[in-house]
Formats: sequence, C-alpha cells, structure tokens
Amino acid sequence: MGAQITKYYGEVGAEVIIGANVHKDFLAGLPDVFGGGTPVSYDKVMQQGCKSALQGLKACAAEKGGDAVDINFNYQVLGQSNSMIMVSATGTAVIIELTVVERLA
Repeated sequence: MGAQITKYYGEVGAEVIIGANVHKDFLAGLPDVFGGGTPVSYDKVMQQGCKSALQGLKACAAEKGGDAVDINFNYQVLGQSNSMIMVSATGTAVIIELTVVERLA
C-alpha cells in the first residue's frame, strides 16, 4: 500500500513542555559516566511528550479538513536550570488517497 496526496490544507503545529525533575536529570547523566543507554523513566517522559504533541498535531490537521499529516519533531531544552524540554511537532495537513503499489520481482 502507498498513498498519494490529493489536497494540501496548510501548515499545522503543536507544542508540549515537559518538566524534567532533578532526579531524572541526574539519572540521565549516568550513562555518560558509566556507559549504556538512557534510563527508561527518562525515555518514557520523552515518548509521552512526543505522543502528546502528535495528538495535538492530528487535531489541528483534522480542524483544517486533513486526514493525514507529514510530521517533523524538534526538541529544545528550556528553563534556567535546563529543567524543561519542549517537544514541537510541525507538518502539513493533507488529504491522501491510498494506492496499491506493485512489488518488483
């Protein structure tokens, strides 16, 4: 399956600000010292921020009449002590028509 854009409705956007507490900030820095991935709790906060921004983006697209939206996420650290993260989701609201794509052998 593929999709073809049949109509453009314009730009849409949504932002979410996530408070990152001191304990999460401290734990997030541990992999820099000891190696490894970011603690799961910090990842979950970021995932929730993306999910919330995506929901806002979908709502904005629907208000304009779109049934789909291309998506671009951006992150920015905010606050005097860098204790907040802003997740921005932007894109273009569109109408799509699903198409069948043949596979090449």
